[in-house]
Amino acid sequence: MPDYDIITVGGGLGGASIAKAMAERGAPGLIIEREAKFKDRVRGEWLAPWGVAEARDLGIYETLISDCGYHPTGWDTRLAGNSIGVRDLATTTTSAVHPMTFFHPSAQEALLDAAEKAGAEVRTGARVVAVRPGATPSVTLEGNGRSESLTARLVIGADGRGSMVRNWGGFESKEDSDQQWLAGVLIENTAAPMDFSVAVFNPFASRIALMFPQGDGRARFYFGARSNEPGMSGDREVPRFIEESRKTGMPGEYFEGATPAGPLATFSGADSWVDHPYRDGVALIGDAAAQSDQTWGRAWRSRCATPGSFATLLSQTMSGMPPDTPTRRSTTASSVTCTRPNHGLPASSWNRAPKRTRDAQRRCPKWRWTKREYRTSSSAALDRRLSTKPRAAASSARNDNLLAAFLVGRRSSHDSNR
Repeated sequence: MPDYDIITVGGGLGGASIAKAMAERGAPGLIIEREAKFKDRVRGEWLAPWGVAEARDLGIYETLISDCGYHPTGWDTRLAGNSIGVRDLATTTTSAVHPMTFFHPSAQEALLDAAEKAGAEVRTGARVVAVRPGATPSVTLEGNGRSESLTARLVIGADGRGSMVRNWGGFESKEDSDQQWLAGVLIENTAAPMDFSVAVFNPFASRIALMFPQGDGRARFYFGARSNEPGMSGDREVPRFIEESRKTGMPGEYFEGATPAGPLATFSGADSWVDHPYRDGVALIGDAAAQSDQTWGRAWRSRCATPGSFATLLSQTMSGMPPDTPTRRSTTASSVTCTRPNHGLPASSWNRAPKRTRDAQRRCPKWRWTKREYRTSSSAALDRRLSTKPRAAASSARNDNLLAAFLVGRRSSHDSNR
C-alpha cells in the first residue's frame, strides 16, 4: 500500500494550493519543498480580476489578501508615455472585482501554512533527487543527512520552470522560439501611484514597461524587449533597466529616490509546454506543465484554475465517484487555447483573418499589436472568449481526461491489492 495518496514535489503557489484543496477534500498528502525559507525571485505578482475570482473559488483568496495581498483599483494604459485613460477593472470586467498584487515569497509562505493547517504534511529543506513513475510511483528525497524513498498513488510535479519531475517522468517538453524577454525587479520608496497599475506600450521602439504597486511605496517593475537584445540581470544592470524603462515611456519620477529591494532577472518570453502532462502515475501542473509568455500576464490565473479543476477530479476518482467528464467541446485545443502560430488569435478567427494581417502579426512581437474581434457568428464569438485562456489551461483540460481514465484504473488496482 502506498505511503501517501498524493506527494506534491514543490511547495510554491501551485503545489501548496492543490495540496490545500485536496486536504480540504479529505485527501491530505505530502508536500516536499527544497527551500527552508522563501526568498525574492522575479515572478508574476499581478492577478487579473478573473484570476481573483478563481482564487476565491479555490479558497485561497482570503489567505492571500489577509497575509500579503493588495488591491490596486485601476489600470493605466500608456502609448509611448501618453496615457490613454485609467480603467476601473472592477466595473469593466465580468468578474466585477479588482486585480490583486502580492509579494511572491509572502504568498508562498501563506499558502504553505494554509495547506499544513488544512491537514497536509509539509517538509521544507528537503531535496528530491529522483521520481520513479510506475503503477506505484515513488519519490526519493534527501534531508537532515539521510535519504528516504516514499510511494504514492499519484506524484504531482509542481517544481516550476526548470522542473526535474518533468525530466524524471520522461515527459517530452516543447518550446516556441524566442521572440521577446521580460526583466523585472522589486522597487521600494517609489513615487509611483499605489492605486493603479501602469502598462506602457511602445511599438515604435519594440518595448514594453509595466508597474504593479504592492502598497507602502513598493512596486514590481518590468521591462520587455526583443530577444535579439541583451537581457538584464544583477545589481549592475539596474541603472540600465531604469533608463530603458524611462525611454519606453514609464514616468521618470517613479524612480527618483527609489532603490531596488530585490534581484533583477530576465526570463524568456517563449511558450513551453508538455502535450500530455500525465503518465505512469506522475502529473505536472503550473510552470512544470506549461508556461506562457509573461507579457500576456495569464500564468497566475491558470495557477489558480488548474489546482481547482485537479482537486475536484482527484477527489471524485479517489473516493470512487465517477469523475465529471468534460464535454468534447471543452477539450478541443482550438476552443481552449491560442494555438500556434497565430500569436494569440483563436484558430477560427486566424483562418478568416486577411493574409496581410496574419503576415504582419507573425513579424511582430505579440504585445505590439492588439487582438481584433472579427465579425462572426455567436458560437464563434464564444470560441474567442474561451480561447483567451493560455496553453496551460488546455493542458489542464487534457489532464482532466487523462487523470480521470488512469486514476480510476489505478484506484481499482490498489483496491484489489488491499
